[in-house]
Amino acid sequence: MASKEEWGPTVGISARGAGLIACREPAPVRVDVDPPTTTIRSHHMRQPNHTFQRRALQSFQILLLVTLLPARAADPILLQPKTGLPPLEQVEPEEALPNYVPGAKWGTQAAPIRTMQKPLSPADSALHLVMPPGFEARLFAAEPEITKPICMAWDARGRLWVAETVDYPNDMRQPGEGRDRIRICEDTDGDGRADRFTVFADKLSIPTSLVFANGGVIVAQAPDMLFLKDTDGDGKADQRTVLFTGWGTRDTHAGPSNLRYGFDNWIWGTVGYSGFEGVVGGKTHKFGMGIYRFKPDGSELEFVRSSNNNTWGLGVSEEGIIFGSTANGNASMYMPIPNRFYESVNGWAAPRLETIADDQSIRPITDKVRQVDWHGKYTAGAGHALYTARSFPRNYWNRSAFVCEPTGHVIGLFDLEERGADFVAHNRGSFLASDDEWTSPIAAEVGPDGALWMIDWYNYIVQHNPVPNGFKNGRGNAYDTRLRDKTHGRIYRVVHTGSKPSSMQKLEGAAADRLVDGLKSDNLLWRLHAQRLLVEGHRMEAVPALRSLVGSRTVEPGLDLNAPALHALWALHGLGALQAGDPVFKALKHPSAAVRRAAVSVLPRTDGALKIFLRDEMLSDPAPQVRLASLLALAEMPVSVDAGVVIEAMLASGGNAADPVLRDAAVAAGARHADGLLRSVVAKGAMQITPEHGSALALIAAHQVLGPRPDRSLALLASLRGASPSVAQPILQGLASHWPTAKTPSIDPHTAGELAGLFQQLDERSRVLLLTLAVRWNRTDLFASESRPVIQALQARTANRSASDPDRVQAAESLILLEDRPESARALLAQFDLQASPALTTGFIRALGESRHAETALELLNGWKQFTPTARRAGIALILRRPDWTLHLLGALEAGSIPKADLGQEHWQQLKSHPDKTIASRAQALQATSAPVSADREEVVRRLLPVARRHGDPARGREVFTSACSACHTFNGQGGRVGPELTGIGARDRGDILTDILDPNRSVESNFRMWTATTREGETFSGRLDGESQTAVEILDVTGQKHTLQRKELKALEASASSIMPVGFESIPEGDLASLLDYLTSAPQHP
Repeated sequence: MASKEEWGPTVGISARGAGLIACREPAPVRVDVDPPTTTIRSHHMRQPNHTFQRRALQSFQILLLVTLLPARAADPILLQPKTGLPPLEQVEPEEALPNYVPGAKWGTQAAPIRTMQKPLSPADSALHLVMPPGFEARLFAAEPEITKPICMAWDARGRLWVAETVDYPNDMRQPGEGRDRIRICEDTDGDGRADRFTVFADKLSIPTSLVFANGGVIVAQAPDMLFLKDTDGDGKADQRTVLFTGWGTRDTHAGPSNLRYGFDNWIWGTVGYSGFEGVVGGKTHKFGMGIYRFKPDGSELEFVRSSNNNTWGLGVSEEGIIFGSTANGNASMYMPIPNRFYESVNGWAAPRLETIADDQSIRPITDKVRQVDWHGKYTAGAGHALYTARSFPRNYWNRSAFVCEPTGHVIGLFDLEERGADFVAHNRGSFLASDDEWTSPIAAEVGPDGALWMIDWYNYIVQHNPVPNGFKNGRGNAYDTRLRDKTHGRIYRVVHTGSKPSSMQKLEGAAADRLVDGLKSDNLLWRLHAQRLLVEGHRMEAVPALRSLVGSRTVEPGLDLNAPALHALWALHGLGALQAGDPVFKALKHPSAAVRRAAVSVLPRTDGALKIFLRDEMLSDPAPQVRLASLLALAEMPVSVDAGVVIEAMLASGGNAADPVLRDAAVAAGARHADGLLRSVVAKGAMQITPEHGSALALIAAHQVLGPRPDRSLALLASLRGASPSVAQPILQGLASHWPTAKTPSIDPHTAGELAGLFQQLDERSRVLLLTLAVRWNRTDLFASESRPVIQALQARTANRSASDPDRVQAAESLILLEDRPESARALLAQFDLQASPALTTGFIRALGESRHAETALELLNGWKQFTPTARRAGIALILRRPDWTLHLLGALEAGSIPKADLGQEHWQQLKSHPDKTIASRAQALQATSAPVSADREEVVRRLLPVARRHGDPARGREVFTSACSACHTFNGQGGRVGPELTGIGARDRGDILTDILDPNRSVESNFRMWTATTREGETFSGRLDGESQTAVEILDVTGQKHTLQRKELKALEASASSIMPVGFESIPEGDLASLLDYLTSAPQHP
C-alpha cells in the first residue's frame, strides 16, 4: 500500500481552571490512496455537549481526555484545508456561471464566472475532506456504479438503498417514463466498499425519499407517495401502488423528503413550499411547508407543524423527540407539540416552528462558496440526523446533529441542549469540510455500522433558483443550464477509528425472539427495524418478552436511557397489547425519564388509564419532557374535573407557566378539562398568579366560550367574585375577546343581579372587560349607570401624556370597543402631534381596527395631514381591511385630498387585486392617471439600467430606503421581516440590484408570494402566509402585523403568482434610485 505523511492543522488540549481550551499545533495527517478504498485521518477538535456538563468534573475531564475531544462549550471546531495537495485545475465552462455576491439581496449577481474547477476522481476528491481528529472518510460507492444519489436508507439486512435521479431538477416525467431508479448497494466481501449493485426499481422520476414498511419500500415521488414491493424474490419491484397523491410539483426542490419510521409506528417526513393538496383516507388535506406523518398503509395523513421556509431536514432522538432543519437560516428546529393539540383549542392557532440554533453561520475551509442568499449561513440546509449509535465518542451520543450545507461543501455539527421543555442548538462549526468545489454533501445519516454515511451530490451547480440574468427558468422552477452534472455521485462512511462499530444484524424474516433481541442494539437504526417488524408482523408471541424488557430498571450511564424498554413500550402499543391495568405501567415510575415519557405517550386514552396517570402524579415529574408528554396525554384523555385541578396546580408551581412549551401544552390539556381547571383557579380566591399563567387562563376561557354552549360561561363569570385581578382579568379577557358574534346569552334578573355585584368588586381593568362583554351581548343596559364613568376614565387615560404608550394604547382599544362612535376616533386622532411617538400613533390606529363604524375611515382620512409617514402606512393598511372603508379611501384619492404618492406600491397591488371588482377597477383607473406601471418589465429594466452607473447621495438613499423598503425588509438590524433580509450589501453589482428592484416577479420563491384572506364579514388581509394548521392560518401583512384567522371564519384564501414585493418602483425619481443604490452598497457588510 502506498502512503505518505503530510502535516496539517489540529487542535490540542490544555487544562485551564474547570474547563479545557483549544490551542493550535501541527498534527500528522495520513492519506491512504490505494484503491479500492480511500482513508483520511485529519486531527481536529470537537466540543462537549452542554447536556453532560452536570457530570462530576473529574470524570468529565477524564472522558474528554480519553476521547481526544475536549474544548469549552463556546468554542467552534475550526477545520483547515490540507496543504501539499496538487492545485485544483480550472477549465473554461460551456457557458458562463452566475456569480451571486456574498451579503447581497436574494438573487443578486456580480460579473459572471468564466472558469470552473475540473471535477476530481473519487480518490482525489477524498483527499480534500477534513474532519475532527480520530475520524476517517471511507468511500463506499461512486460513479459509474451509482449516479446522482439523492437519498439513502438501509433495510433490515443492513443493505444500502439509494434513489438516483438524473431527471432532477427540470425534467420531471410522466409515470413510467422517468430515467431515475432505486439501487441496492451491497458490500459482499466485507472490505467496506460496495461490490454488488441491483436495480430494484426503474422508470421513476425524481424520487426524493424512501423508507421500509410492510415488506416493501415507500417512495416519495411527487405528486405520489408510492409503495414498491418485490413479490417473487428476484430483487426487483414488481408491485407498484400509489398510497396517496397530492404533493405539489411546481418546484422540484420543495417536495416531500426525509421519510423516517417513527417511534409511534407512523411514517414521518418533511415537505417544502410545494406543499400538499389531496384526499387521504376520505379526509381533505391542504398544507404548505413543514412536518407531516402518515400511517404506513397510507390510510391516514396528519400535518404535524408548519416550518418557516423550504424544509429538507428531519431528525429523531433516541427518546423519540422530533427535530428538523430548513434550507434558509434555520439550521435546527424542534417540534414539541403537533398541530392537532392547537387545533383542539377553539380560537387558537399553532405558531410556525422557528430556529433553535444559536448561530446560523457555516464554516467552510474555502472561499469558493457560491450562495444565492443568506451568504455565509445555511441557505441549502439539508438533513438533521442525530448521532444515535455508540461508535463515535460518548459526547456525540444522542445530542449531536448533522446538517449538510452543499453550497459550503460542509456538514455542520450542532449540539442540542435541553432548556426546560425546549432546546437550544449550539453551532459547533463543521464536522466535515472540503475545498473541492464539486463536493456537495446533501445527506448525512447514521448507518447500520454506527458510522456517519454521507451522500456527496458532487455537482458544481447546487443552486436551484432564482433565475440568473441571461438564463431561463425550467419546468422544475430551477434555472436551466447545461452545467448541471448528471453523472457523478459518491457515498462515504465517516468512521471513528478508535471505536467499535455497531454489530450488524439480519432481521428480515427473523423469529420473534430475535427481533426482541434486536431492540437491545446500541444503534437506533436496528432497534427501529426490530420494532417495525414486530408490529408489522403482528408478532403477539413476543408480548411476554416485551413486557420483560419494560420491567428492566437499568439506565444507560450519562444518557438517562433504557432503549430496549422504550422500544418495547412502543412495540406493545403498535401491537395493541396495552391495557390500563397492565403491569408495564410501572414504567411510569421508571428511573429513566425517556422510558417514563414513552410510558405516558402510549398510555391508553381511557378512564382507567387516567386514574393511573393521576395516581402517579405525572405532572409533578422532575423531567420537563415527561411533564410535556403528560400534558399532551391529558389533552386526549376523557374529560375530568380532577384532571383540570392537577393541570391548574401544575401551572401554578415550579415555573411551569414560564416555560413557553409547557404553557402551550397546558393550554391544550386545560382546554380539554376546562371546567375543572377554571373552577379550581377561581376557588383559590385572592391568590396571585403570574402573567404567563394568566395568558394560559385567557386561552382556556376563550376555548370554553367558543364552544357549543357559550352561555355556560355565565356561571364562570359569577364565580369571579373574590378572585384576584391577576385571575379575573385573563379570564374576562378570554371571554370578552372571543364571545361569538350574535350569540346573546339569556340573562334572568337573578343573573343580572350577580353580574352587577361582580362589577362592583372588580378592579378597573376587569370592569372594562366586563363592559366589553355586555357590548358583545348587546346588553349595555346591564351596566347603564356604571359604564359612563368607566368610559370617561378611558378617555382620560388615552389623553394622559405622562402614562406609558402601551397603557394609553390599551385604553384606546377598550374605548373603541365600548364606545364605537366617530367622536371616539376623533378624540384619539386629535393626539397625533409632534410629541406623539410612532408606537403611540400606530397603536391608536390599530385600536381603531376594533371599530365597525362606517365613518371611522372618514375620521382617519380627515386627519391625514397631521399623520407621519409611519402613521400613514398603518392607516392605509387598516383601511384596506374593510371594503366600505376602502371605498372612502378611493374617493379621497379621486378627490385629491389624499396624495396618490402616500400609497406604496404594495398598497396599489392590494387594491388592484382586491376581491371586490369595483374596488379593483377604480384602483386600476386611479393609478393609470398618475405614474403608470408598465407591464413590460424588461422594457423598464432596459430603460432604467443606466441609473446603476450613476451616483447620488447615500444620506438621501437612507431616506428612500426608510420610506420605500424598510416596512418589509431588514437592513443592518432595522426594518420589517415580511420580505427577505437585505443586511450586508457592501460589494455587489449595482445593475443586478436595480434589476431585482424593478422586476421582483422575475423569479419568486413561494415563501414570498402574496396571499389574500377574505373573512365572512368582508375583511381582507393580504401578505405572506406565515403559518397554518387544519383550523387556522397566519397572515403577516406588509406592515409586519400578524393576523391569526380561523379557517371557519374565512370566505376565501388565495395565493397570487406575484411576489409580495410589488412592481412599480420605477416611479421613484432616478436620482433617488441612484441614491438608494449608494446607500445599500456603501453600508458595512454583514460579518
